[in-house]
Amino acid sequence: MKKTVAIILIMLMAMTCVLVFAGCNNDDGEEGYNSAPFVGAISQTTYDSVENAVKGFLQEEITVESIRYMANYVSYAKTSDLTQEEIGELAISDKLKVGLLSAEKGQVEYVINTSTYIYERTVYVVSFNINGDNVYRFYTPVEEIGQTPSASSWASLFDWGKYFNCTVEEYNKYGEGYEWNKVGGCKITQSAVWSCIYGYGDIIEGYGYSIIEDGKFTYSANMYEGQWEVYDSNGSLSLEDEVKIFLYKYEYFMVPMYFVKTENGYKLNTAIDAEGYFNDFTIVVDNGRITQFIYTYFDGTMSRTTFSDFGTTKVDVPKVAMDAIKAYQAQN
Repeated sequence: MKKTVAIILIMLMAMTCVLVFAGCNNDDGEEGYNSAPFVGAISQTTYDSVENAVKGFLQEEITVESIRYMANYVSYAKTSDLTQEEIGELAISDKLKVGLLSAEKGQVEYVINTSTYIYERTVYVVSFNINGDNVYRFYTPVEEIGQTPSASSWASLFDWGKYFNCTVEEYNKYGEGYEWNKVGGCKITQSAVWSCIYGYGDIIEGYGYSIIEDGKFTYSANMYEGQWEVYDSNGSLSLEDEVKIFLYKYEYFMVPMYFVKTENGYKLNTAIDAEGYFNDFTIVVDNGRITQFIYTYFDGTMSRTTFSDFGTTKVDVPKVAMDAIKAYQAQN
């Protein structure tokens, strides 16, 4: 039974390790990924009035339809105009700056679903003249401490491209006291190989190594209790496939409205609490990256995942693992 449970855990945790990094580029700022912290985002959609731009902000950045968290507009009040210097500091691409006229800062009031409690939030509205027409875009600033994160802020935090080439260590303690740990953690590189060392407490129980070519898994070699097992995916599993599995698994509760911002990251939003799925959930953030997930399930199970050594991880598949893969290839 212990071995069966261990194998299941090894498979799940090894999968999770890969999924965290799936579909990513490296830490050098290659096209498509930005390792910098979230500083704000402008809408791609244009609107025909300031009020409609603010309503668009609530719809696109605050509302989460999957959990029926609907932000309903109440009112908007302009508080100030932005100076040209302040406008220049906004995260707006040169392409979207074409026709930019001005920007204002304001406070939007809204209610959630049918509640009568009024929330207030800062939003910017940027005006443009495009082909002779005045149009508006909302600009989402960084949320304040105690506020739920916006959709753009959350997307930046969970941009998995930020987490390539690092080490992941996982620790789990189950309600009955059973402990499982990745001793030494998992290490993954951009497109070559990844490895995991796992065990109970500080006792190493096994190793896992996978080779990735052109973004697709080819062979994986896993050692458990002195025996090597090799798996051939024939390139059918891609990193993109894996991240889709991961996002599906977590999409129910890893949504921004379940969390509020703290000085060091985010904590569970007790006003919603993910329907009691967790007793607590803390996300530690440093320089725009998650460095730790720490959470306790309703059954008392505790899990801690730590990300470190960003951009410095190196992985070499040991000769014994490569020999096992070559032996498998020879037999098949």
